[in-house]
Amino acid sequence: MQSAVCQMQSVNCSSLFTVLDSRQGNSLKLSRFIKAIFLYFAFILLFNPSVCTAETFIYIDDKPVLWIYPQDPVYQAWVKHADLIKLTKQMESEGKEQLTLFTKTALIQMALLYEQEAVKSRREDVSDLRQDIKKSRWRHTALEYAEKLRQVAEQINSSSEIVLYIEEYGAPTIVIDGKPYILTTPDLKKSGLLYTAIVEQLCRKEICIQDIKKQDSEKDKIRIVIKAEWKISETGNPEYYSADGLHFVFNDLKDRKKKQKLCLRFMRELRLISDSLIEISNKNISIDWDVLRLEHISGTYGYKLIINRFGDSLAMELVYMGKLDTLLTQTISWMQARLQDETYKQRFDHADILLSEFIN
Repeated sequence: MQSAVCQMQSVNCSSLFTVLDSRQGNSLKLSRFIKAIFLYFAFILLFNPSVCTAETFIYIDDKPVLWIYPQDPVYQAWVKHADLIKLTKQMESEGKEQLTLFTKTALIQMALLYEQEAVKSRREDVSDLRQDIKKSRWRHTALEYAEKLRQVAEQINSSSEIVLYIEEYGAPTIVIDGKPYILTTPDLKKSGLLYTAIVEQLCRKEICIQDIKKQDSEKDKIRIVIKAEWKISETGNPEYYSADGLHFVFNDLKDRKKKQKLCLRFMRELRLISDSLIEISNKNISIDWDVLRLEHISGTYGYKLIINRFGDSLAMELVYMGKLDTLLTQTISWMQARLQDETYKQRFDHADILLSEFIN
C-alpha cells in the first residue's frame, strides 16, 4: 500500500515537472515571438521606403531681377524705383533742406544694407580656406565702405553741392561735392530693397505726397514649397528625392543629416531657377536652352542666368549652384518638363561624388 502511494506520488511529481517545463517553454517561445515581431516592425519603420515620412519645406526668396538687353521699358528692373523717382522730384522741388534730408537718408540706408550683407557673410559656412580669406577681405571692404557712407552723410551741410541723377533707366546716383555715390547694394538684385527702405524712412517723417505708396514687398518674393523624403531599401542605394522629380542617390547613409541639408539647398536653388523661367516664359520672353549658363556678378554673391541669345538674363543669389554650375546643364530636361507642366525624373546617381566638395 505504501509502495503504491509512493509510486503515485512519484508519477504526480513527474507530471508536475513536465507541466512546469512545458509552461516555461511556451513562455520562452512567446517572448521570442514578441521580440521577433518588435524587430520586424523596427526594420519596417527604418528601412521600408513605403513608410518613410515625407516632409514639406517652405522657402520665401527674393524674385530674381530680370535684365533685358538692350534696356526695355516694359520689363526693365528699374521700374521698381518708380516711387523713389517721384519722391526725389518732389524733394528736389522743395529746396536744399529737403534735398539734403533725402541724400543723408539714402546714404545711411545704403550703409545699413552693406553692414547687413557683411554680417550675413560671416554666418556662411566656407570649407575652402581660400574662399574664407576672400570673403573675409570682402567683409572688411564692405564695412569700410559702410563707414565711409556714414561719414559722408554726417559731413553734409548747407554749403554741400548735391546733384541727383535718378531716372527711369540706369543706376540711381547722388553726386556730392563732385563725388558720385551709386545707390546700390552688394547683391545687385536686392537694390529694390534699398529703394524701398529709403522711401519708407522718408514716409515715416511724413515727407511723402499722397500718390506715393509703399512698395508691396510680397510682389518681389517667390514662394518655394518642396516636399521631400528618403527612400531606403535593402535592394537599392539610399536616395533623397523631391515630389517634383529631383533624386539624389547616395552610396550609403553616412552623414545623412548633412546630405539631406545639402540636397534641400540645391533643390531650393534649382526650383528658384525653374520657377523664374516659368514666370518669364509667361511674359513671352524667349528661352534658348542651348545658351543657358551662369555668370558671376563681380563684387557680389549674385549670378546672372543668361537665358537667350539676346543676352537677356536673370540676376539671383545662388550660393550652391554657383559653385556647381554643371548641375544646371544636367537639369535642363527637368526644367523643360516643368515649363510644360509635365513630370520628369532627374536622377543624380553619384550624389556622394557630386556633393563631395560640400560634404567633406
